[in-house]
Amino acid sequence: MTTPLYPIILAGGSGTRLWPLSRQNFPKQFLKLNGELSLIQQTMKRAMGLPGHQTIIVSNDAHYFICQDQLQDFNVQTTYLLEPCARNTAPAIACAAHYLANTVGKDAVMLVLPSDHWIADDDTWLAAMLEGGQFASENKAIVTFGIKPDSPKTGYGYIEAGHTLSKDIKHVLSFREKPDAQTAAQFVSNGNYFWNSGMFICRAGVYLEELEQFEAEIYQFSQKALTLAQHHHDFLRLDLDCFSQCKEESIDYAIMEKTDKAVVIPISIQWSDLGCWTAVADANKQDEQGNTLIGNVIAQDSHNCLINSEDLLVTTVGIQDQIIVATSDAVLVADKRYSQQVKDLVHSLRKDHPHLTQDHQRVPRPWGYYEVLAEGASFKVKRLMVKPGAKLSLQTHQHRAEHWVIVGGEAEVVNGNHTFILSKNQSTYIPKNTLHRLSNPHKEPLYVIEVQSGSYLGEDDIKRFDDIYLRKEVELAE
Repeated sequence: MTTPLYPIILAGGSGTRLWPLSRQNFPKQFLKLNGELSLIQQTMKRAMGLPGHQTIIVSNDAHYFICQDQLQDFNVQTTYLLEPCARNTAPAIACAAHYLANTVGKDAVMLVLPSDHWIADDDTWLAAMLEGGQFASENKAIVTFGIKPDSPKTGYGYIEAGHTLSKDIKHVLSFREKPDAQTAAQFVSNGNYFWNSGMFICRAGVYLEELEQFEAEIYQFSQKALTLAQHHHDFLRLDLDCFSQCKEESIDYAIMEKTDKAVVIPISIQWSDLGCWTAVADANKQDEQGNTLIGNVIAQDSHNCLINSEDLLVTTVGIQDQIIVATSDAVLVADKRYSQQVKDLVHSLRKDHPHLTQDHQRVPRPWGYYEVLAEGASFKVKRLMVKPGAKLSLQTHQHRAEHWVIVGGEAEVVNGNHTFILSKNQSTYIPKNTLHRLSNPHKEPLYVIEVQSGSYLGEDDIKRFDDIYLRKEVELAE
């Protein structure tokens, strides 16, 4: 009988090395980097081939609605555990393990999957997961998966394998940090070192036992964070006070480097964590000149380049070994040799241009999205799209007034004590501190031009009185 597996998809990464496409509020896992599906969609599709009935997604609270929007077409029973702050993988997995232990039992076999990896051979991957799941169900073990290296990569951690325990399963001797080039070459020539894939299988109870032994505080505070979580529909919002007290620790540091229960299954597949733009290039097809061209791009006499443009036409002549990534508000140009240093660039940008690291010009919201068209010292112009059946929160703003102009569809508007319908080319003015709401009760999208004016136009100037999406009051505004 095949062991049921419970996928735990970790969707809390930031992907700073893939700026300007990856932003704080729309990170790597939600991007379509090598096809029609985003990375988290690819992960969910892959997990659907596993024997099981429920998937758990651990996500940043602010990314819940993006996850839900991207995964709504997958017919999978899904529970979201929402992190109020980032605490790395050990606490995230701990909350999922506690949840499974409480709802299914401590013998439930969980498969921990990063949401932002690329895998080319789903069949080989599936066979390895089934083998690992069977071993974990029969043994007190934490199974990890080592990718057989095809080159001495310095961007990955390595797993040193020891003696064989069963078929393809080997004892883990050590976990090694990202090596320098010389050490990586030695690892590859040795033959017993494998790339650390960040995928794990074990019983929920085994993970919790090891966590309690090696990181008791993470065990305790993650348990309390789940116990005190707010339950709503398909998600649990973990308690902030408790979860924030968890040590910020990866599963490797917290457990895998200390436990004697670690085993590894080496697998030979095309795999990448897409940790930099050169990795994205390798995961896509190249033209005859070795270029990876994505989007609106023309490359002439150019070689071995990655060029990605969302909207603007990007043209090149006579360049080589370059990375060019263009969005509507930023352009990255870098030598391929410096692709890992994009992360350092983002740290610098956070000081002088923080908005360019946080959001794209099109910002997703549970009700649709908005785009900033223009802004100045005392005004901001946005284009809003409200999905059919969606509505913004009932809210007020202390520092700004707003004008709404309907440019497509028909809106239901609350403005002070009045509720009325606005059609295309009609408008309304909303003074400061006035209760208001925008709704789309129809089956077609609603498009609105919003003109804000006032002394302060920050996204945190909002007080919510009612919100169908159960968002917290202190967060980004509409």
